[in-house]
Amino acid sequence: METGGVAVITGAGRPWSLGRACAVRLASRGVSIAIVDLRDDWGKDAVAAVEHAGARGFFAMTDVSRRDDVADMVTAVLDEFGRVDTLINCAAVVENRPLDLITDDHLDRVIGINLGGTILTCQAVAPIMRRGGGGRIINLASGAAVRPLRTTGVYSASKAAVIGFSRVLALELAGDGIVVSVVAPGTMGNAMGSETGPQAQGDIGSETLAAALPAQPFGALPTTSQVAELVTYLGTSSSPILAGQTLHANAGAWMV
Repeated sequence: METGGVAVITGAGRPWSLGRACAVRLASRGVSIAIVDLRDDWGKDAVAAVEHAGARGFFAMTDVSRRDDVADMVTAVLDEFGRVDTLINCAAVVENRPLDLITDDHLDRVIGINLGGTILTCQAVAPIMRRGGGGRIINLASGAAVRPLRTTGVYSASKAAVIGFSRVLALELAGDGIVVSVVAPGTMGNAMGSETGPQAQGDIGSETLAAALPAQPFGALPTTSQVAELVTYLGTSSSPILAGQTLHANAGAWMV
Protein backbone atom coordinates (compact mmCIF):
# COMPACT_ATOMS: atom_id res chain seq x y z
CA MET A 1 0.00 0.00 0.00
CA GLU A 2 1.91 3.03 -1.25
CA THR A 3 -1.08 5.40 -1.01
CA GLY A 4 -4.74 5.10 -0.13
CA GLY A 5 -6.08 2.37 2.12
CA VAL A 6 -7.32 2.54 5.69
CA ALA A 7 -5.29 3.04 8.86
CA VAL A 8 -6.41 2.53 12.46
CA ILE A 9 -4.41 4.72 14.85
CA THR A 10 -4.81 4.40 18.61
CA GLY A 11 -4.04 7.35 20.84
CA ALA A 12 -4.56 9.77 17.95
CA GLY A 13 -6.94 12.20 19.62
CA ARG A 14 -4.66 14.43 21.69
CA PRO A 15 -3.88 17.41 19.44
CA TRP A 16 -0.14 17.49 20.16
CA SER A 17 0.40 13.71 20.25
CA LEU A 18 2.45 11.52 17.96
CA GLY A 19 -0.73 9.64 17.07
CA ARG A 20 -2.37 12.84 15.80
CA ALA A 21 0.74 13.74 13.79
CA CYS A 22 0.70 10.28 12.20
CA ALA A 23 -3.00 10.61 11.37
CA VAL A 24 -2.58 13.93 9.61
CA ARG A 25 0.52 12.87 7.69
CA LEU A 26 -1.07 9.63 6.50
CA ALA A 27 -4.24 11.51 5.57
CA SER A 28 -2.15 13.78 3.36
CA ARG A 29 -1.14 10.62 1.50
CA GLY A 30 -4.78 9.76 0.86
CA VAL A 31 -5.11 7.19 3.63
CA SER A 32 -8.51 7.06 5.37
CA ILE A 33 -8.04 7.25 9.13
CA ALA A 34 -9.89 5.66 12.04
CA ILE A 35 -9.07 7.71 15.13
CA VAL A 36 -9.13 5.61 18.31
CA ASP A 37 -9.09 7.49 21.61
CA LEU A 38 -10.97 7.98 24.87
CA ARG A 39 -11.95 11.66 24.63
CA ASP A 40 -14.87 12.57 22.42
CA ASP A 41 -13.83 16.20 21.92
CA TRP A 42 -10.31 15.28 20.88
CA GLY A 43 -11.58 12.50 18.64
CA LYS A 44 -13.93 14.79 16.75
CA ASP A 45 -11.20 17.40 16.42
CA ALA A 46 -8.83 14.76 15.04
CA VAL A 47 -11.39 13.71 12.43
CA ALA A 48 -11.67 17.35 11.34
CA ALA A 49 -7.87 17.55 11.02
CA VAL A 50 -7.80 14.36 8.93
CA GLU A 51 -10.51 15.66 6.63
CA HIS A 52 -8.71 18.98 6.30
CA ALA A 53 -5.64 17.02 5.19
CA GLY A 54 -7.71 15.49 2.39
CA ALA A 55 -8.87 12.07 3.61
CA ARG A 56 -11.88 10.43 5.22
CA GLY A 57 -11.89 10.34 8.99
CA PHE A 58 -13.79 8.34 11.57
CA PHE A 59 -13.71 8.35 15.37
CA ALA A 60 -14.22 5.34 17.63
CA MET A 61 -14.21 6.09 21.36
CA THR A 62 -12.31 3.15 22.80
CA ASP A 63 -10.50 1.98 25.92
CA VAL A 64 -7.81 -0.15 24.31
CA SER A 65 -7.19 -2.02 27.57
CA ARG A 66 -10.69 -3.55 27.37
CA ARG A 67 -11.23 -6.45 24.97
CA ASP A 68 -14.92 -5.68 24.41
CA ASP A 69 -14.16 -2.05 23.58
CA VAL A 70 -11.53 -3.09 21.04
CA ALA A 71 -13.91 -5.61 19.43
CA ASP A 72 -16.60 -2.93 19.14
CA MET A 73 -14.09 -0.50 17.65
CA VAL A 74 -13.02 -2.97 14.96
CA THR A 75 -16.64 -3.70 14.07
CA ALA A 76 -17.35 0.02 13.74
CA VAL A 77 -14.28 0.58 11.56
CA LEU A 78 -15.28 -2.27 9.26
CA ASP A 79 -18.80 -0.88 9.01
CA GLU A 80 -17.34 2.50 8.04
CA PHE A 81 -14.48 1.50 5.73
CA GLY A 82 -14.79 -2.22 5.04
CA ARG A 83 -11.09 -2.93 5.50
CA VAL A 84 -7.97 -2.23 7.56
CA ASP A 85 -4.57 -1.97 5.88
CA THR A 86 -2.48 -0.40 8.62
CA LEU A 87 -2.58 -0.46 12.42
CA ILE A 88 -0.53 2.05 14.40
CA ASN A 89 -0.50 1.57 18.16
CA CYS A 90 0.31 4.92 19.75
CA ALA A 91 -2.00 4.74 22.78
CA ALA A 92 0.06 4.86 25.96
CA VAL A 93 0.19 6.31 29.43
CA VAL A 94 3.27 7.65 31.21
CA GLU A 95 3.04 7.55 34.98
CA ASN A 96 6.45 7.59 36.58
CA ARG A 97 6.91 6.27 40.12
CA PRO A 98 9.90 5.05 42.12
CA LEU A 99 9.92 1.44 43.25
CA ASP A 100 8.47 2.10 46.69
CA LEU A 101 5.42 3.88 45.25
CA ILE A 102 4.39 1.29 42.64
CA THR A 103 0.86 0.11 43.40
CA ASP A 104 -1.42 -2.53 41.90
CA ASP A 105 -3.50 0.20 40.26
CA HIS A 106 -0.37 1.73 38.74
CA LEU A 107 0.72 -1.65 37.37
CA ASP A 108 -2.71 -2.44 35.97
CA ARG A 109 -3.09 0.92 34.27
CA VAL A 110 0.36 1.23 32.67
CA ILE A 111 0.75 -2.41 31.67
CA GLY A 112 -2.92 -2.68 30.69
CA ILE A 113 -2.81 0.24 28.26
CA ASN A 114 0.76 0.18 26.99
CA LEU A 115 1.18 -3.56 26.54
CA GLY A 116 -2.34 -4.95 26.86
CA GLY A 117 -3.79 -2.39 24.47
CA THR A 118 -1.14 -3.20 21.89
CA ILE A 119 -1.80 -6.92 22.14
CA LEU A 120 -5.59 -6.59 22.03
CA THR A 121 -5.66 -4.34 18.98
CA CYS A 122 -3.17 -6.51 17.09
CA GLN A 123 -5.22 -9.58 17.96
CA ALA A 124 -8.42 -7.95 16.73
CA VAL A 125 -7.03 -6.48 13.51
CA ALA A 126 -4.70 -9.27 12.32
CA PRO A 127 -7.53 -11.54 11.08
CA ILE A 128 -8.91 -8.67 8.98
CA MET A 129 -5.51 -8.06 7.42
CA ARG A 130 -5.10 -11.79 6.85
CA ARG A 131 -8.37 -11.95 4.93
CA GLY A 132 -7.32 -8.88 2.94
CA GLY A 133 -4.03 -10.41 1.88
CA GLY A 134 -1.68 -8.51 4.19
CA GLY A 135 -1.08 -5.27 6.01
CA ARG A 136 1.21 -3.20 8.19
CA ILE A 137 1.39 -3.02 11.98
CA ILE A 138 3.56 -0.37 13.65
CA ASN A 139 3.78 -0.60 17.43
CA LEU A 140 5.20 2.36 19.33
CA ALA A 141 7.73 1.57 22.01
CA SER A 142 10.12 4.08 23.60
CA GLY A 143 13.78 4.75 24.08
CA ALA A 144 13.04 4.10 27.75
CA ALA A 145 12.80 0.41 26.84
CA VAL A 146 16.58 0.28 26.36
CA ARG A 147 17.88 3.36 28.17
CA PRO A 148 17.03 3.49 31.88
CA LEU A 149 15.59 6.64 33.43
CA ARG A 150 14.80 6.97 37.12
CA THR A 151 11.20 6.29 38.21
CA THR A 152 10.18 4.88 34.80
CA GLY A 153 10.39 1.21 35.86
CA VAL A 154 6.87 0.11 34.97
CA TYR A 155 6.66 2.30 31.86
CA SER A 156 10.06 1.07 30.64
CA ALA A 157 9.05 -2.54 31.27
CA SER A 158 5.82 -2.07 29.34
CA LYS A 159 7.64 -0.65 26.34
CA ALA A 160 10.36 -3.31 26.41
CA ALA A 161 7.56 -5.88 26.39
CA VAL A 162 6.02 -4.18 23.33
CA ILE A 163 9.32 -4.75 21.50
CA GLY A 164 9.46 -8.41 22.53
CA PHE A 165 5.83 -9.01 21.60
CA SER A 166 6.26 -7.29 18.23
CA ARG A 167 9.26 -9.44 17.28
CA VAL A 168 7.29 -12.60 17.92
CA LEU A 169 4.28 -11.17 16.08
CA ALA A 170 6.47 -10.32 13.09
CA LEU A 171 7.43 -13.99 12.80
CA GLU A 172 3.91 -15.27 13.34
CA LEU A 173 2.29 -12.98 10.77
CA ALA A 174 4.96 -12.89 8.05
CA GLY A 175 3.35 -15.80 6.23
CA ASP A 176 0.13 -13.79 5.99
CA GLY A 177 1.85 -10.85 4.32
CA ILE A 178 1.59 -8.71 7.46
CA VAL A 179 4.70 -6.67 8.26
CA VAL A 180 5.17 -5.78 11.93
CA SER A 181 7.69 -3.10 12.93
CA VAL A 182 8.45 -1.02 16.02
CA VAL A 183 9.30 2.66 16.36
CA ALA A 184 10.95 3.69 19.62
CA PRO A 185 11.02 7.50 19.87
CA GLY A 186 13.34 9.37 22.14
CA THR A 187 12.07 12.36 24.08
CA MET A 188 10.00 14.54 21.76
CA GLY A 189 9.97 18.22 22.55
CA ASN A 190 6.34 18.83 21.63
CA ALA A 191 4.69 15.57 22.66
CA MET A 192 4.63 16.07 26.41
CA GLY A 193 2.18 18.00 28.51
CA SER A 194 -1.01 17.96 30.51
CA GLU A 195 -4.63 17.81 29.43
CA THR A 196 -4.47 21.49 28.52
CA GLY A 197 -1.50 21.66 26.19
CA PRO A 198 1.96 20.50 25.22
CA GLN A 199 5.24 21.25 26.93
CA ALA A 200 6.95 23.88 24.81
CA GLN A 201 10.51 22.96 23.87
CA GLY A 202 11.71 26.54 24.32
CA ASP A 203 10.46 26.58 27.91
CA ILE A 204 11.86 23.40 29.35
CA GLY A 205 10.17 22.93 32.65
CA SER A 206 10.39 19.20 33.22
CA GLU A 207 13.35 17.19 34.45
CA THR A 208 12.94 14.82 31.51
CA LEU A 209 13.22 17.53 28.88
CA ALA A 210 16.02 19.30 30.67
CA ALA A 211 18.02 16.08 30.86
CA ALA A 212 17.32 15.12 27.26
CA LEU A 213 18.31 18.28 25.43
CA PRO A 214 22.10 18.28 26.14
CA ALA A 215 22.37 14.79 24.62
CA GLN A 216 21.00 15.94 21.25
CA PRO A 217 23.85 16.25 18.73
CA PHE A 218 21.67 18.44 16.48
CA GLY A 219 20.85 20.78 19.36
CA ALA A 220 17.11 20.15 19.40
CA LEU A 221 14.71 17.45 20.51
CA PRO A 222 12.91 15.41 17.84
CA THR A 223 9.35 16.50 17.04
CA THR A 224 6.21 14.45 16.59
CA SER A 225 6.14 15.50 12.93
CA GLN A 226 9.61 14.08 12.35
CA VAL A 227 8.77 10.75 13.98
CA ALA A 228 5.47 10.65 12.08
CA GLU A 229 7.43 10.76 8.82
CA LEU A 230 9.08 7.48 9.77
CA VAL A 231 5.82 5.89 10.89
CA THR A 232 4.16 6.97 7.64
CA TYR A 233 6.89 5.29 5.62
CA LEU A 234 6.44 2.04 7.54
CA GLY A 235 2.67 2.28 7.24
CA THR A 236 2.61 2.76 3.48
CA SER A 237 5.67 0.94 2.15
CA SER A 238 5.13 -2.30 0.24
CA SER A 239 8.53 -3.63 1.36
CA PRO A 240 8.91 -6.19 4.18
CA ILE A 241 12.55 -5.24 4.72
CA LEU A 242 11.98 -3.78 8.22
CA ALA A 243 9.82 -6.60 9.58
CA GLY A 244 10.57 -7.27 13.24
CA GLN A 245 12.94 -4.33 13.51
CA THR A 246 12.93 -1.62 16.17
CA LEU A 247 13.77 1.80 14.77
CA HIS A 248 15.11 4.21 17.37
CA ALA A 249 13.88 7.67 16.38
CA ASN A 250 15.88 9.93 18.68
CA ALA A 251 17.93 12.14 16.32
CA GLY A 252 21.19 10.56 17.46
CA ALA A 253 20.77 11.13 21.20
CA TRP A 254 21.93 7.53 21.63
CA MET A 255 22.83 5.01 18.99
CA VAL A 256 21.83 1.35 19.09
